[in-house]
Amino acid sequence: MSKALIFGSTGLTGSTLLQHLLKEKYYSEIVCFVRREITSANAGLKYIVTDFRDLESHGKEFENADVYCCLGTTIKKVNYDKEKFKEADLYTPLLIAGCSQKYNANQLLIISAMGANSKSSIFYNKVKGELQDKLFAIKLNSLHILQPSLLVGDRIEKRAGERIGEIILKLTKPLLIGGLKKYRAINVSAIAKAMLKLAKEHKQGAYIYTSDLIQQIADA
Repeated sequence: MSKALIFGSTGLTGSTLLQHLLKEKYYSEIVCFVRREITSANAGLKYIVTDFRDLESHGKEFENADVYCCLGTTIKKVNYDKEKFKEADLYTPLLIAGCSQKYNANQLLIISAMGANSKSSIFYNKVKGELQDKLFAIKLNSLHILQPSLLVGDRIEKRAGERIGEIILKLTKPLLIGGLKKYRAINVSAIAKAMLKLAKEHKQGAYIYTSDLIQQIADA
């Protein structure tokens, strides 16, 4: 039985991924870990309510599963509390990775960010970089880290800064060629397509995909 676990299925990227997986019908079972009760009429879709501190009690779910982590927040959304930001973007993803290793998940596919660097002076990029460094240290059998640029999609929560950035990147897209392609805005549907395509390859090892490579995989 092929199984997918999704963390962050209620967010922009995660919800798009969930719909894509349901449409493609590649998995016989999809399990979404969420913070609040959600019901579904889909027989192959299950929701598990969690605060993410009890993942060990759901260890069996990880066995032979493809694990997708689309968790992430913004510093503004957590009232500029850096520790809460780390809870969402560093500590919880590492718990998921730890369970993926301990309970023999097939692979972990996780969303990071362009510019992730543990030595960065920018807090957001630094945390994302710390996450990547620690993920590599865990030595999972199969690890895919995606580093998208600015995300484009129908976000319920409108972010003025991102809307302005999206407009600017769309206008400058013709100029972003060659090595600059990774800075182009990318639609979340492309990320969802790329994640499933990567999962289907069942490659062993650890990989990082910049935004231009994600788009290339989605278009192939």
